[in-house]
Amino acid sequence: MGIVAKGLTTENKDEKLANNKAATLITVVEKGIMSRKNSSILFQRYAPLREIFCSVFKIYFKLNFYYFDIILFSISQIISSMNTIQLTQFDQLVSDTESILKRNVTLNEKLFAVCELLADEIPTFNWVGFYLPDSDGKKELVLGPFVGPSTDHTRIPYGRGICGQVALSHETFVSQDVHSEDNYLACSAEVQSEIVIPIMKANTFVGQLDIDSNTKNSITKDQRELLEEICVLLSDEF
Repeated sequence: MGIVAKGLTTENKDEKLANNKAATLITVVEKGIMSRKNSSILFQRYAPLREIFCSVFKIYFKLNFYYFDIILFSISQIISSMNTIQLTQFDQLVSDTESILKRNVTLNEKLFAVCELLADEIPTFNWVGFYLPDSDGKKELVLGPFVGPSTDHTRIPYGRGICGQVALSHETFVSQDVHSEDNYLACSAEVQSEIVIPIMKANTFVGQLDIDSNTKNSITKDQRELLEEICVLLSDEF
């Protein structure tokens, strides 16, 4: 095995070159992700795969440097047009929510408009509504604006049902089968799954977004991330 300048073997030189090219490609990917709207959601999806990408790129470039520029260009083009149907829909929903929140109307009117938006755009969201803390300081949730069938649960004590549980835990709760939950408050026999997302202003619980679906196992990870991002936007309204 021949010795090259600065004491590096040809193999070590190739290894270093492969590492450098892989690092360059990773940088392009990450800059492309962070330049897009909804970059936080995209980066959360990409981050767990980063080390795998690095390893694959290094192995490939050790074997063949010739196609580096072609691959770099191709990935740049893919990132610049990262518009799958679902991402486009979710980008649009976040943008529409931001537009709603800029309206010169009351908080309840904004919340109702968000309910309408989500119920209209996501077919499996059959009931969308907000619960807010009791204004008198009671440890109870009070039903706010909603879209969907009427409900008897206009007030829910903290700790009772999924909504009451989230009021205490301040963490998103997803049930893909509500009938398997011990602490479920039945609203309708048709409801099969539910997601409840807390709205936190700093460390203070100020409300929650509650969504019921008549389809079992219908709440996706992408939907959860979208709803959590919307609730972050909503927190500035309280």
